[in-house]
Amino acid sequence: SQNEFEIHAEKIMTNIDSVQLTITNLLQWANSQIKGVSINNAHTDVIKVIQLANNLLHETAQSKNIKIIKHMPESAIAYCDPHLLEFIIRNLLSNAIKFSKLNDKIDIEVTNKNPNFLEISIIDYGKGIEKEKIKDLFTADIKSTIGTRKEKGTGLGLMLCKEFITLMDGEIGCESECGVKTRFWLILKLN
Repeated sequence: SQNEFEIHAEKIMTNIDSVQLTITNLLQWANSQIKGVSINNAHTDVIKVIQLANNLLHETAQSKNIKIIKHMPESAIAYCDPHLLEFIIRNLLSNAIKFSKLNDKIDIEVTNKNPNFLEISIIDYGKGIEKEKIKDLFTADIKSTIGTRKEKGTGLGLMLCKEFITLMDGEIGCESECGVKTRFWLILKLN
């Protein structure tokens, strides 16, 4: 029936998005292991990078009726590799969607931390992360966690995010309160 088709199509789309992100992560990881990571830092409009990542994940967010609310200026320039930054934002946003409940919201905030740094925060109001697990989030020791709609992952994404942001001379971190919210943040240099 039409109703069954819509239900199954939504599930298939979520699975395809999950598989695509997993394959991207695995390919990026394999490439970094074989060739090393090539860093091409440049003055980058992070707002455009965030919009690109958001556009790529729009359907996934829509499948859970999640509203992504952006609190950011029209333009914000940081000194980073735009391709690696897009990979990081896409992973963090994908995780925020994965661990959000139906009809939730996700906030993306971009602020000048001080005259030398820019901060990007991705905040979800889903499952949250237990405090004892936060210290292992960016290491190979972390196990993949199932999302709110049984979404799966490899656990590689955050490890790669940490590796890439470090190579760009930036920082990444997380703070979370179970069942309330999780905030991942990135700090990037302006010059």
